[in-house]
Amino acid sequence: MFVIFTPFLVVFMGLGPLARWKRQAPADLLRQLRFALAMSLGSGILLALPLFHEGSIWAGLAVLLSVWLLSSLVLSLRQRFRYRKGLAAIWRDFGARGSRSYYGMILAHFGVAVFIIGVTFVTQFDVEKDVRMSPGQSLELAGHTFLFDGVQKIKGPNYNADRGTIRAFKGQVEVALLHPEKRTYLVQTKPMTEAGINAGFTRDIYVSLGEALGGGDWSLRLYYKPFVRWIWLGGILIAIGGLLAASDRRYRLAALRKTAAASAAVGKRLASEGST
Repeated sequence: MFVIFTPFLVVFMGLGPLARWKRQAPADLLRQLRFALAMSLGSGILLALPLFHEGSIWAGLAVLLSVWLLSSLVLSLRQRFRYRKGLAAIWRDFGARGSRSYYGMILAHFGVAVFIIGVTFVTQFDVEKDVRMSPGQSLELAGHTFLFDGVQKIKGPNYNADRGTIRAFKGQVEVALLHPEKRTYLVQTKPMTEAGINAGFTRDIYVSLGEALGGGDWSLRLYYKPFVRWIWLGGILIAIGGLLAASDRRYRLAALRKTAAASAAVGKRLASEGST
């Protein structure tokens, strides 16, 4: 159900920063958002077609929603700073009353856009493959070439391990050197697997070492996960945006006024009870 309602929620999130509720003419709002609508539709259709990464309707929808949200945020910032120039003006606006909630909203909405891209691209384009490889053998996966250099035994501080060496290439350039391990700790006999991980802004590569198959061959599990870091980045941006909005002075003053009003009401009630 959450997936079904998410697109509608994101559409309203894009309308929120620009709409003047109960005072906004629909035609005027549509005119302001026509650029965001055109950009989001164009980007979504492009990603849905098999011209980019094999194409995906869900990836196209995710990009459409994210571009829609980002475009609306840019338009909102453009309106806010239409008559304010320079970093000094931005800093003064940030310190003004009520501004922290606005910038917190901007940051949180940006985090939602990043989160949508991360979740959708991981679910649509991640690749996982179990293979048998010999030393010196290479394998193509998700636009990368994985070269298996073999396994050697090493001794750690409290474990013995089989340590593999896998090099990943993008074209002719080596982009990752991975060392997955299969460890047996001295205090126990059950082996533990330590994956080799190469983290990047747009993709993560994981290699897990399986079982020895004889003759120097090993079973390996290869993972390619695009934009997985964006899931965490989006969540962090949402959290920071929420904290920034919650730090707005208006909310503290409102809470103080509410507390003062409650105290005054209690005082009046006690006074009336005492007089009777």
